[in-house]
Amino acid sequence: MRKYILALVLFPSLLFAENNGDSLKFEIIKATVNFYTTDSIAYYKYLNGKLLNCTTVDYNCITLFCNTNDVGSILKKVEDWKKEPSNSAGDLLKLSKKITDELLKKDYRKKLDSFQKYIETVGKLSRSFTETKVENDGGGETTDKKDIKSEVPSTSIDDDKGNNSKSSIPLIALILGGLGFIISIVNFLRTKNSSSVEKEGKSNPDYHILKDDIIKLNSKLAQKQMQTVDLKPLEDKIKILEGRISNIENQARTVELQVEKKVIANKQSNEQPSSINSVFAKLPDTGNGFSQSIISNNQNGEQIYEIEINGDKATFSISDDPNAQKYALSDFNYYLSNACDFLNQPVKNCRIYTIEKGSLIKSGSNWAVQNKAKIEFK
Repeated sequence: MRKYILALVLFPSLLFAENNGDSLKFEIIKATVNFYTTDSIAYYKYLNGKLLNCTTVDYNCITLFCNTNDVGSILKKVEDWKKEPSNSAGDLLKLSKKITDELLKKDYRKKLDSFQKYIETVGKLSRSFTETKVENDGGGETTDKKDIKSEVPSTSIDDDKGNNSKSSIPLIALILGGLGFIISIVNFLRTKNSSSVEKEGKSNPDYHILKDDIIKLNSKLAQKQMQTVDLKPLEDKIKILEGRISNIENQARTVELQVEKKVIANKQSNEQPSSINSVFAKLPDTGNGFSQSIISNNQNGEQIYEIEINGDKATFSISDDPNAQKYALSDFNYYLSNACDFLNQPVKNCRIYTIEKGSLIKSGSNWAVQNKAKIEFK
């Protein structure tokens, strides 16, 4: 009988859930701010590669960083993100998706060297959500079964003569203890005819085994919540959008080819000698040259190459336009290596100078690189 009373007197210890959601949310936001520092197009003159170093969950640290570097637009986003819930793995995944959608409003960020590492970091943080149960005896201190038992006066168990208890246990503990006493009597009566092994194993469950079972169940629940996040509909939508974009690009190429044929026909009918024609291109999209579709007649701040066409031959150099220069330096290997030889490597706040122009030759409707341009970073 005593064993049943002791087991149920332990139940006034309450179980509280703790999780690491808030710290993971802060780390996701901090990683996002540090990714912004690598965006040399949008924030180069403000951040210039500076890193946010906050060692604890301290949003004031982020606020100070943004105000010091005059990037109020980032701080406004942070204030919005930190209001998002972080009570489950699902909440963290939704926050990560919201932030990623915000970043990708600038399409060029996909091509930054830091983007893939950032996506891996945020994904790992989103999947690191854990929740555990800790026991609390009402006073804020974690206690084990032995400590709780020592606080129960011996007169509440061993005194069979009806002496009044002089314990100082709070009223709520007395009520729960009384309920536990009644339940223990019922369990005792139910298991009276069972074997001694069954009495020890089933009628008096070990407190720590119960605690472990609760933690395991909670872990399974968290895994189930993560499994409920179905990304397949999103992937299907992305495929549909990619298909539409491909169709639009094909239609645009078809129109450009028709225009090109008309231009060629007009040139053939015109016996006057050809003159030099200056055009622009964003990058050598064929790998070893420029397609007709990439060539533009106007400089819009993203046209890195200036091409001078003379008949079936042409020369090219790097544009002096400040915006085009900045765009090229955001990923110089991607935009320049297929058409240029580097005489040195770029440094901060440098510009690109064409030391020797490259040459092109007409190949069908495209322009193939005959000799690469030689460039220097200063």
